[in-house]
Amino acid sequence: MARNEIVERENDLGNSIPGIDAELMSSMKEEVLRARKENIPMIQAFEAVARKSGLKVNTIRNYYYRYLHAHLSKNIGSRGVKRSNWAYKGVAGKSFTEEEVRNLLITILTAQAKGESVRSCANRLADGDPKKMLRFQNKYRNVIAGQPEYVKNLMDEMTQRGVRYFNPYTRMIVDGTEGTSAKPAAAGSDYKNDTAGRLSENNDAMPKDDTGSLIETLGKIITGLEDFDNIYISAFFNGLQELIDMARTGKNNTMEQVTRLEKTCKDFQNKLSRMESYLHRLVEINQRFLALPDADKISSLTDYMNDLEICIKKYANL
Repeated sequence: MARNEIVERENDLGNSIPGIDAELMSSMKEEVLRARKENIPMIQAFEAVARKSGLKVNTIRNYYYRYLHAHLSKNIGSRGVKRSNWAYKGVAGKSFTEEEVRNLLITILTAQAKGESVRSCANRLADGDPKKMLRFQNKYRNVIAGQPEYVKNLMDEMTQRGVRYFNPYTRMIVDGTEGTSAKPAAAGSDYKNDTAGRLSENNDAMPKDDTGSLIETLGKIITGLEDFDNIYISAFFNGLQELIDMARTGKNNTMEQVTRLEKTCKDFQNKLSRMESYLHRLVEINQRFLALPDADKISSLTDYMNDLEICIKKYANL
């Protein structure tokens, strides 16, 4: 989502968030907007509000996440989508608290950076309980797909704290130190390095404005593929690459075939033109002989036969 769209969304949201003082919320919005405009880490905005209010940074951070949740709820309501469709409740009907969501995401993102899959981590957190495992897994995936801004803010905070985590949108491991480059996930995670390399090469050739949205879309596709136990993401993208290669090869073969057909057609047209010229010559010889008086035909028969012979030899060389 573009930065100016985010700013507009936050400006449109009213100050009536239950449990948050209006003056504190106004200060929080001001600092957050300033951080976004100046492209500085979000944690600095939280620290600035904390200094002004005398509250702890963690408290300000939690208020901000409540703010995002309230904004998301407003958007969902305006589209006529029920809250339950966004999996705010688990299979047992118990809602996740904001702190539980935050801890769940941090745990799974850091576990993926160590090569553990989402399903394996969720199963570990659930102590082997299949219902709890499914609840954790679905909640994680719904937040990743439905609240990318919330997740990105959380990843910014993890970066500032030096936590090594997995970015589900770029499918890269981030070392957690600001300024360091991200690395492809390890071979033991949900996809292979060669697949990441191919995606990276393709992204380099794309317009910069499209690359971010493409990476985010691919992240959502890969997250959805994890729902199927018998599908390996690396195999999926390898198969997709093979289809692209086959299409490219087929296109090249088609172009070669078109070139050959064009040459054959041109040769045929040239031959047809020569045959047309031969036919006209043959008609001309016969018309001239037939136009002679009967008395002259016998004396001109030798010339007529010679002309026919010459014409036939030219035809044989066509």
